[in-house]
Amino acid sequence: MRKKASSCIKIADKQVSLFEALIDTGSDSVILILQAIYGGFAASKEKIYVISLGIRPGVIFAKPETVEVVNERKMDMRRRNQSDQLQQKSNSAVPRRKRKAFLELLLEQHLADTTFTEEDVKYEVETFMFGGHDTTAMARSWTLYCLGLYPEFQKLTFEEINDIFSDDPNRNITREDLTRMKYMECVIKESLRLYPVVPFFTRECTETFEVLGHKVYPGSACFIFPLMLHRDPEVFPEPEKFKPERFFLENSKGRHPYAYIPFSAGPRNCIGQKFAMMEMKVVIANILRRFRIISLDPRDKVNVYSNLILRNVSPLRLRFENRGQ
Repeated sequence: MRKKASSCIKIADKQVSLFEALIDTGSDSVILILQAIYGGFAASKEKIYVISLGIRPGVIFAKPETVEVVNERKMDMRRRNQSDQLQQKSNSAVPRRKRKAFLELLLEQHLADTTFTEEDVKYEVETFMFGGHDTTAMARSWTLYCLGLYPEFQKLTFEEINDIFSDDPNRNITREDLTRMKYMECVIKESLRLYPVVPFFTRECTETFEVLGHKVYPGSACFIFPLMLHRDPEVFPEPEKFKPERFFLENSKGRHPYAYIPFSAGPRNCIGQKFAMMEMKVVIANILRRFRIISLDPRDKVNVYSNLILRNVSPLRLRFENRGQ
């Protein structure tokens, strides 16, 4: 049984003696969200220590099912590699396989480089499976809240969906459908501009630079706050207004690539951001195909706080009206 517990995150850094934050770990593993989804608080997992009931997070997520799947796939890959080698020796054509799965890519790395251990493979698999659970759920919630708050934008989003599914309103969503949901993507992006799921993260400074007359030196921990960054009026005029058109292609030209970073940025950005966007489109499209959304609380009644991800103090209240009625 999961219990809510206070955890202390301690960041070891030569320039920073101690950083502590009390957080709620009732829903997901701290280390998974911090390191896997948004790159963590430092450049490597050795700089992150999570103290939660005296148990390492890796132990909590060392599921027997994952171990079994990894071992089975590893044996299967070895058999296939042997079969491919035999076919090559006999000059037989080796059949071209489909795109490789995430686990297969990890195992290939493990087999090629023994320093990337089986334990590392299991850790990465659990990271990908569990790390995005709360983040994408909250991102969907904020997007649905914004759609329910602004019926004019919800109407435009529904019209786009209606046009895509004009051939068959009840059919399943395809990959091609997702690429056509251009306006919905702008709506999701604007929702994440106002309510970035992870409101802050850090990076380790690697070279000396200056910010507003203050020098930052290598080894320092730099805190980045998308919640504030996304409200820069020089980049986003009328920053408190909900305007999906900010992300139209013609309006995004010339914007600094790091002005909008709901999934972090750079080489340690969110590894699952494309998957997260696809997932949000599928869920929101299916909801809008069937229901009209009405948000029951205005934005001035929304009181956000962060326990790793951006939440509202009270549950976001939405009403769903059947479109068939």
